[in-house]
Amino acid sequence: MARWLGTLDISKVWKSEDPRLISAEIAKRLRLMLLYSFLEGENNRLLKAVAEEIVEEFQSASETEGLDVEDFDDLMQTLYDWADSDLGSGKKLCWIKTS
Repeated sequence: MARWLGTLDISKVWKSEDPRLISAEIAKRLRLMLLYSFLEGENNRLLKAVAEEIVEEFQSASETEGLDVEDFDDLMQTLYDWADSDLGSGKKLCWIKTS
C-alpha cells in the first residue's frame, strides 16, 4: 500500500456534485498546500510546477459558466495523474479524498 506525502480533502464539497464549486475548492486547497512547503526541494520542482498549472486550470474552470462535465472529468484525471506520482520507496504524492 502506498504512503502519501499529503492529502487533498475535498470530501465535503464533492457531495455537492457541482463541478464549478468543486473546482474552486480544489484550486483553493491545492494552492494552500503549495504555500505551506508542500513539495519543497530541487527534486520536486517539476511536480510543483505542474501543481501550479493544475491550480490555474481548476480556478479557470470554477469561473466557467456551464462547465462541461467532460472537461471537468479531464481536469480531475490530470489531478489524479499528478497526485499518483511515484516518489520512490513506496511513497506517492497526494491522496485525493472524495468520500
